Amino acid sequence: MDPRGTTKTGSARRASERSCSFHGRIALHNKWRKESMSYTYLNVSDIGQRFRDAPVGTDEGNAAMAELFAIYEDCGVEAVSTGWSGALGKIISIQTAPDAESATRCQVALTNAGLVEGLLTGPYTSLEDLIAMQM
Repeated sequence: MDPRGTTKTGSARRASERSCSFHGRIALHNKWRKESMSYTYLNVSDIGQRFRDAPVGTDEGNAAMAELFAIYEDCGVEAVSTGWSGALGKIISIQTAPDAESATRCQVALTNAGLVEGLLTGPYTSLEDLIAMQM
């Protein structure tokens, strides 16, 4: 397959199939693979107003945290790693969802609930996967 997305037989692949080869960890459609699809992505955000208004350990803070995890569960999202970047002054989170649509649904729900603000997000590719794509 060449970089333009043409297969060895000369047929062109759809744009969504071409994007699988270099954007994030997007598994090929189940038609070609026998495992479930997954989409790994990186979020960069600020703490939302709900968390700023509710101190940690209070009923309001606990309710906000419970809502965050309920949204993750509803969308099938798993936070692989989350932490604070002092260099960026932002919360950084690597997350995995069943697909890009589930990730987007989760991001919209978190933003609408006031749990995160200033969200920047996109596909994440590990160094190992990036090197493997070069071969």
